[in-house]
Amino acid sequence: ELVSDELTAIMELVKNAYDADADWVKISINTTESPVEDDLIFKNTKGHIIIEDNGHGMNYQDITSRWLFISVSHKREMKEKGKVTKKGRTPLGDKGLGRLSTQRLGHILEMFSCIENENKLHHVAFDWRHFTENNSLDNVNTNYHESQKATKKHGTKLIISDLRNADIWASQAGDKFRGQLSKLIFPFKESRPFNIYLNINGQPYDLDTINEKLRHQAISKYIFEFDGK
Repeated sequence: ELVSDELTAIMELVKNAYDADADWVKISINTTESPVEDDLIFKNTKGHIIIEDNGHGMNYQDITSRWLFISVSHKREMKEKGKVTKKGRTPLGDKGLGRLSTQRLGHILEMFSCIENENKLHHVAFDWRHFTENNSLDNVNTNYHESQKATKKHGTKLIISDLRNADIWASQAGDKFRGQLSKLIFPFKESRPFNIYLNINGQPYDLDTINEKLRHQAISKYIFEFDGK
């Protein structure tokens, strides 16, 4: 109920990538096909969304003590104390909505995450529908696996499949979503600290073009010079 719709859900996940000090986040939406990644627990699902970033990622302790505890939000604590990330960013996400947002988008979640100074890749996979059955939460199998990291990369990859409302991304909501994303990127590409790459059903979208068109709709423009003082 905290996540009102699919647009809010995916925006929260993009904010999570920003809060993790990522330089970029890649969003790939396919409304009909199953994900083709290896080592997936759940296969032959209909439609998928992949959100990948190069942020600081999570280790086993982060996953078990933070991510899997819905009521825990270190970002809220950071905001209250006026703290920022290592890159000087004030957290955008709130209330731990990112992990719950995956439930709004699809029934299946598979997460791969790794940190920089560790050679382990952590994999968690579960079906959100299992949490609605008549059993205790700690009996739900989160299918945790650990493997050797193939490269020195770090970050998090979310694979959300068996989409709840796949058609929304091909409708007007898709246009609204692209507009919302364009608001999150810094308008000047040369000094941009965070990039967003979007692909829907094999079609890449240039958010810089959308941003530029948006600015051209302004009813007025201002030009000013700064003398350094």
